[in-house]
Amino acid sequence: MMLSTTEMARARETVARILDDIALDAYLFELEPDDHQWQLTLECAARDGWSRLSVPLDGSILAQASEDDAAYQRLLAQCDAALGDCKRSED
Repeated sequence: MMLSTTEMARARETVARILDDIALDAYLFELEPDDHQWQLTLECAARDGWSRLSVPLDGSILAQASEDDAAYQRLLAQCDAALGDCKRSED
């Protein structure tokens, strides 16, 4: 998958916004394109230390999510469910 710098930056900004909305206590993340999907790798504070998780994200939905609220909400729900072991700021 060949992506422009703008597309890469937009995808990273969208994921950063999603992670902020989920309100994780502490985290580091990487986002890499892989064919028609992206791989989100996240290290987050968990109740018993740090946890490393990997979440596949649909490339077409991620591309739409910066401008389409329905796509954004879909990704937000997917990430929120996948990151259930991560400690939240409200905890």
